[in-house]
Amino acid sequence: MHDTYIEKIAKKFHLIDGKCTSTPLPILELKKYARQAPPRQVKEYQEKVGSVLYTAIMIRLDVAYAASLLSQFLTNPGPEHHAAVNWTIKYLYGTRFLGIQYSREHHDANLMIASNASYADDIDTRRSSQGYVMSLFGGPVIWRAARQSTVTTSTTEAELLAVEHTAKETLALQRFLKDIKLDLGELWTIFCDNQQTIRLIVGENERITTKLRHVDI
Repeated sequence: MHDTYIEKIAKKFHLIDGKCTSTPLPILELKKYARQAPPRQVKEYQEKVGSVLYTAIMIRLDVAYAASLLSQFLTNPGPEHHAAVNWTIKYLYGTRFLGIQYSREHHDANLMIASNASYADDIDTRRSSQGYVMSLFGGPVIWRAARQSTVTTSTTEAELLAVEHTAKETLALQRFLKDIKLDLGELWTIFCDNQQTIRLIVGENERITTKLRHVDI
């Protein structure tokens, strides 16, 4: 079971003692480390983040954003980054027996797709975070949290870009379900909480002019 894996990594990094945290990340803004981290600390941080990322991909979508954010500091982590990833591992340890549940009941068979973005929340690059989750039979089946590859100039642009990526993943899921002959018998809908974005997508005569540009890191 995956709880055994989480307990193993918590013991490896000596994080099983003390009070477990109640959230995947502490409330703080993580910034680039101004100094150069020693190679040993870099390696340890990369191992910690790798363990969190593996868990996020396999079963724990609640730490997907934490894994994405912590991965941005892999090459030069500072003390606050180590404290943040330790916080995440403590959270996983305290909630290690949680898991995804699915139901065969008819009312839970509906597919739910949700997309969201956080505009310009990366204080260094001014790029936005985005994510999506797809739920079927009462539990999530696909999820992702990542930093957008382009710089957007408004919340609407960030949300539109997030919906675009979600739509692409939705098409891939449609092809997969068709291959396994699973017909949900319903219209697929992507949920978005930004009214301007929804209006631009569903409106017949709506137009938007964007100045999206790629940036290198």
